[in-house]
Amino acid sequence: MVAGGGASVVYADTIADMAGIDDLANYGEYSGGPTTGETKFYAETLLDLMTREVDPSGRGK
Repeated sequence: MVAGGGASVVYADTIADMAGIDDLANYGEYSGGPTTGETKFYAETLLDLMTREVDPSGRGK
């Protein structure tokens, strides 16, 4: 989860390049001056969705 519009796209692309992958599994970006509450809600939603189900490959747990 990164902020900053265009800079966040460069950041995500760099991570993908350095990891040697073609596509990111997820990408979250927030901008426009969200409030602290909106940012917290966004982060909680991302974490909830990412941890809702167990990965069958066993990775990440």
